[in-house]
Amino acid sequence: MKWLRGWLFDRLNKRFFFGWVILAATSFSMIGTGPGQSHLIGLYFDPIGKEMTSFFAIDWMQSNRQTALAYAYGIATFLAAFLLPKMGKLLDRHGPAAMLWIVLGCLGLTALLFSLVTEWVAVAIGFGFLRFLG
Repeated sequence: MKWLRGWLFDRLNKRFFFGWVILAATSFSMIGTGPGQSHLIGLYFDPIGKEMTSFFAIDWMQSNRQTALAYAYGIATFLAAFLLPKMGKLLDRHGPAAMLWIVLGCLGLTALLFSLVTEWVAVAIGFGFLRFLG
């Protein structure tokens, strides 16, 4: 059996470029973290804006909810960027495998709790957690 595994690995090594496996894995990772990333968050602005009714306290936000959401998203992105070096330290301390499961669980919990927000500040905080974890 050992010789079969060695023979198969040698054959695949000569014919198969394993960079394609890494490309597929990273592509699935990008799709999986899409809700917290800039390339997909704009899809959610209309549904979130429709849910926001009377709790936007500032007058200019009432007239243009998408601008208010973009403003909240921009602030959240800016503030979450300051926490990313701390995430690097945690990755070094605990290892990527352990942190992957922790971050995945926190991202799922954030996505669930984000559906319950009712105020602009809570939307900004939710965006911040999505940006930091996603």
